[in-house]
Amino acid sequence: MGFTYLEHTADVMFCVREKTLEDLFCTAALACFDVMADPSTVQDKVYRQVSVRGDSIADLLFNFLQEIIYFKDADGLVFCSVDHLEIQDDDNHYGLSCVLRGDVIDAKKQILRNDVKAVTLHQFVVELRGNEWYAQIILDI
Repeated sequence: MGFTYLEHTADVMFCVREKTLEDLFCTAALACFDVMADPSTVQDKVYRQVSVRGDSIADLLFNFLQEIIYFKDADGLVFCSVDHLEIQDDDNHYGLSCVLRGDVIDAKKQILRNDVKAVTLHQFVVELRGNEWYAQIILDI
């Protein structure tokens, strides 16, 4: 399981395959982190509590990834790990809570890669395929 980069002309496209929905969300977050900075160079010094909602699983994943980008833009943070990720299903309204761990952006300490601007809805897919969850995501850089 994990994530794989796919060919795309202008942006960064990747797919994620995991056995559980929680693992899918964690791996998608790790892929997003990896696009922004090499996670192995990001220290675990700062944390952010995340709480997002969505009307569908796809909407929830989209909002979650947008929140990661928001923290990069608003607080100047990059991340290296996700802890305590939980997904709630309240009668087809979904919620997610987790903790993101990382550090303030510092080009002297971290290998920075891309300035991700947004998650795009173009070709955005989240679905259960057989016994595994699949997501396809494009990040606008």
